[in-house]
Amino acid sequence: MIKKGSSKGFNSSTDVRAVFFDLDDTLVATWNAKCAHNIYVAKTEFGIDLDEKTVLEHYGKALLEIRRILFRCNDAMRVTELARKHEAKFPKQLLEGSADVIKTFSDKEYLTGLVTAIDRFQLDDEIESYGLDGLFSYTQTCDDTDFHKPDPCVFDPVLEFAKSKKIEPEQILFVGDGLVDALAASGAGLQFVGVATGPKMTIADFEKEGFAAIDSVVDLPRYLGLE
Repeated sequence: MIKKGSSKGFNSSTDVRAVFFDLDDTLVATWNAKCAHNIYVAKTEFGIDLDEKTVLEHYGKALLEIRRILFRCNDAMRVTELARKHEAKFPKQLLEGSADVIKTFSDKEYLTGLVTAIDRFQLDDEIESYGLDGLFSYTQTCDDTDFHKPDPCVFDPVLEFAKSKKIEPEQILFVGDGLVDALAASGAGLQFVGVATGPKMTIADFEKEGFAAIDSVVDLPRYLGLE
């Protein structure tokens, strides 16, 4: 039984049947690696000096959009090629306990999904490297939609998938680290719980906006009354 609560975007009286996750800074420690990566590529390949504040300002936008802005280059192929050239120098790490949480929901027969702004090539590579193969019922990348959070339309493919499984929008819980996640999910009719593992939002920040939040995904099973 899900615990009682009345935060915006989270209705504890609804039977949750699917749990979908954001990737970066929700399941994976991304910010430090990607900040350093962007600063390095900007300096090495484009001769641009970036600071952490500038990177953070645009962090959370679509991946290609971030790179175009930070590197001041509209050549998508060149931006992607040069970024990938140095990507291995700045590896991301799966947040401790994330895999166990996903397995917990999968073992209890919840549908599990992933909605991320990175591309399919990168996602497939990361899922394999983190040992998460076969744990998700559904994965969505920037290649699968023209929309991006906080636009609720980013969840249109999710809703189509859920419909095929006879799951209503309000039976899907989305978990993310940013306000854009909260606005997009709640706008699409999904439930939402924030995690404070990203660089922009604390639990207090989420609660100030009216959204439920927890420290990390490790706390999610207990928050939902599964432990």
